[in-house]
Amino acid sequence: MEEFAPIYSPQERIFITIKWLVIGLAIFIAYNYLVKPHLVSLGSCNPENFADVQVAIYLLYVVIPALFFFVFSLLEGVRSVKIIKYGVSPLPSEKVFIKTKYVYGWRSRLKGTSKNTFSQGPDLKESTTCDEYFALKSNY
Repeated sequence: MEEFAPIYSPQERIFITIKWLVIGLAIFIAYNYLVKPHLVSLGSCNPENFADVQVAIYLLYVVIPALFFFVFSLLEGVRSVKIIKYGVSPLPSEKVFIKTKYVYGWRSRLKGTSKNTFSQGPDLKESTTCDEYFALKSNY
């Protein structure tokens, strides 16, 4: 097996970026034209609207976080279970955006359980001391 995971081609990167921008734009437009006008109408201080306000607060603090958790579990949960099962991160069938070394063993299982998509720390060896770790960390 190679030392580094395969990288997306520039065309694939552009396609993936545009795809997620279109999805984000669709969510933004749906919120502005479907959800936001309804929430603004709930804001008036009529006693008849109190039930609607309670529903809006319930949606805001219960349903939406549960929905985010469910969607995140669908998107990242399956991948994390595979990483824990096979003990390699990133998975051999995955391409990556930046040059990424394969990580094996307990370090990969740690990545599978604590996914941090936006920042990756320095790669550590078995014998890394605290001084070496901070020297590596300062290079990032």
